[in-house]
Amino acid sequence: MRLEIGDSEDWSISGRRRALLAAGVSVAGTLAGCSGLGESPTEQPFAALDRQRVYLDDGVDLSAPDAVPTGSEPSDAGVVVVPGDTERSPNRAAEWIADRRTVALLGDGCGDTWNSWVMTSAFATDFDVMGAEWGQPDADLVVGTAIGLNLVTYGRTWEGMPSDTEIMQELDSIASDIEGRRGGD
Repeated sequence: MRLEIGDSEDWSISGRRRALLAAGVSVAGTLAGCSGLGESPTEQPFAALDRQRVYLDDGVDLSAPDAVPTGSEPSDAGVVVVPGDTERSPNRAAEWIADRRTVALLGDGCGDTWNSWVMTSAFATDFDVMGAEWGQPDADLVVGTAIGLNLVTYGRTWEGMPSDTEIMQELDSIASDIEGRRGGD
């Protein structure tokens, strides 16, 4: 004969036991999902980058995960990533931003490059650049875009060398903030 919880017991005790059993099953199920914690991490979902293309310039040492679509040209992308010490002209960068793209400078010299671009007539003609300079010349990542006519700047510095995943997550966080500030477009 099979006994069930609650057989020949007071229902008030049985109710408590059922609640404890349900809680135990819930905790066990949650812990079972953690069994892969020691394994290599799975690809993280992206809040914004999975909905727009990212262009990685030839000089950028960065790989995009499969969840992030990439463009073969800056004109194919919503986010354009170039090396911090790029030879790209401020005119080109201003055109990308005027076309509602986000420009990310990655690596050595990105703060200096961004600041030199912001001081040019190419930027001053198209955008309100007041306060758009980036004050950390040692930044690892500087990202700029336009919200309306205002030029907006983001930056990030890591201790040590960031992984591709850390960089892509930071770009995703910035892209999400930009979407929110633009009203989700």
